[in-house]
Amino acid sequence: MKCIICRIDENEFKNGNKFSDEHVIPDSIGGYYHIFSVCKECNSGLGNNVDNKLVNHYLADLLRYELKIRGKKGNIPNPFEGTHILMDHEDTKVRINLNSEGKLNTYLIPKVCTEDISNGTNIKIQLDYADKNKLKKILSDIKKRKNIGFDIDKILAEQTNEIISFQPLIKMERTFNTIDFKIALLKIAYEFAVDTIKDYFSDEIAVEISRNLYNICKGHKIDYEKIDKFFIGDGILSKDLMKMFEDIVDLNKERHILVLNCIPNIGMVCIVSLYKLFTIAVKLTDRFYFHNNIFFLFNNLNKKNYEKLDIFQLFKSISGKEEVKFLYHFKNKLEYDKCCKLGKINEELFCINKQIVFFDMNYIIKYKDIEEIFFKYAKDIVFNYYKNTLTMELFLKEEIYVKFLSNNLYVKLEAINLYKEIIRKY
Repeated sequence: MKCIICRIDENEFKNGNKFSDEHVIPDSIGGYYHIFSVCKECNSGLGNNVDNKLVNHYLADLLRYELKIRGKKGNIPNPFEGTHILMDHEDTKVRINLNSEGKLNTYLIPKVCTEDISNGTNIKIQLDYADKNKLKKILSDIKKRKNIGFDIDKILAEQTNEIISFQPLIKMERTFNTIDFKIALLKIAYEFAVDTIKDYFSDEIAVEISRNLYNICKGHKIDYEKIDKFFIGDGILSKDLMKMFEDIVDLNKERHILVLNCIPNIGMVCIVSLYKLFTIAVKLTDRFYFHNNIFFLFNNLNKKNYEKLDIFQLFKSISGKEEVKFLYHFKNKLEYDKCCKLGKINEELFCINKQIVFFDMNYIIKYKDIEEIFFKYAKDIVFNYYKNTLTMELFLKEEIYVKFLSNNLYVKLEAINLYKEIIRKY
């Protein structure tokens, strides 16, 4: 077995190197999906030069804030810290603070304006309500600094309180490097693909990706163009990438989702969706390693676990009523008449454990259920989804028979139609 990053065989590991527990999605952002195909040295390099850059990235702070994930010191990061301005009042500055429970509150930074006029000095003070008790000290400081004679207590006694409550738009600017974030997402996509599709490890593009990740592990200079070419689209906020699954997958649950799919004219692509904030597509190869299937990884933040399913397992878990219809190839009308029972053909077929059994041309059992056939011929299945009903249609490319119990006749099948009623989202 070889490490999927350095590609060194475990028999050639040196200095106590061995395979270790690698979190595909960093545990610092709620990752529970982990593999054991990365050696200790590469694991350490990925942690220092890939995962750490993700964890300390501004976008990761935004993610951890949204998920209320505390750091080692027990604090929830505040991605909005700093001084900002109000959209319609650019001379008014605010700070956005975060309390220990992770709730935001906006703080109006004190503003004092003084203007000399013909008969004295005009003073304007702007305060946050939380600072109302600081007004006396502010007036005292102005009096000393400006050497103005006025009675502070009299001013305070005569003041009228007007509390203005409003919800202004806050203008906040952030500059950050997305390449470090993308490298971490590339690592996630690559590790998921290698863990899911064993043959992908030998793919020439997989070799190139692992070489790039290995060089980053070793702290070598990053060629950004070599990294950026693997990504589809122009950003990391492409929520529309997951829209194609919204009828079968609940996109509002608190979890990270990975999707491995082969797309015509593109190749094998991995969609990485971290919570509901960041979604990006990574092109992993031009080749098609599977057909008519999709592989999902659900990293559940509340349950603190993960689930891997293919599209067939997913449909099985979200479907209720299921109906099977066969297209038969009768030899003649006599055979048709023998198999008909009051016009009902799909009845009384030979089953084992309530599953219809399928035979080869010699009438020997070949498939113990429909799922075996569908799995073998996945690339030939035609999917249709309409009004909460999934139709899976398969025209057979080999001689397959079913057995009628009423007359012990074996009848050849031309096609299988499977209808599934979708009763919930996964």
